Amino acid sequence: MASVWKFTGLWAGFTGSPGYTNVYALGMTDAAAITSFAGSLRTFFNAFISYLPNNSNITVLPSCQEIDQASGDLLTELPISSPPAVVNGASVTAYPGGAGSVVNWRTSTVSAGRVLAGKTYMVPLAGVYESDGTMLAAYLTAARAAAAAFIAAQPGKLAVYRRFRPARVLPTPRTSRDGVAAAVTSAVVNDKAALMRSRRD
Repeated sequence: MASVWKFTGLWAGFTGSPGYTNVYALGMTDAAAITSFAGSLRTFFNAFISYLPNNSNITVLPSCQEIDQASGDLLTELPISSPPAVVNGASVTAYPGGAGSVVNWRTSTVSAGRVLAGKTYMVPLAGVYESDGTMLAAYLTAARAAAAAFIAAQPGKLAVYRRFRPARVLPTPRTSRDGVAAAVTSAVVNDKAALMRSRRD
């Protein structure tokens, strides 16, 4: 029975909050690994501090969940022995509340005929746009460096998780599909803005 661990970043302070960023990990075999991963997640968020509105903050929740990969069942909830400090936004630039950027996580694992991939929405962000609506070069450099540093800090541990899919009869029949997790091998931050309808992704 293989496990995957879910860590959550809680976004708060801005209109439309709270929001939740779920990040998955493999190989959380002891308290030290859990604390290390939580710290790396905080470091990742903190790399965006200049672009986070100053009325926003991100808190890595003080526990993580161990989940059975195949079924998606919660196995246990584990405390983070040294919870990371809150990340407080620093940008005073006006911003659109539902817009920001996406970090695309890539793996080398193929499952059900597709390469597993995931996304982390960084929304809202302030002061990241060119006059034509694309992303500032300085922001793209910072975001790409933050993603690469996260992967390097947690090699083989930062993961993408495709959740269990139950069978159904209607409206279109389909069989069940086990969940599967895979280690992230690279990241892409595209030069375009992202919009969110929900902050609970």
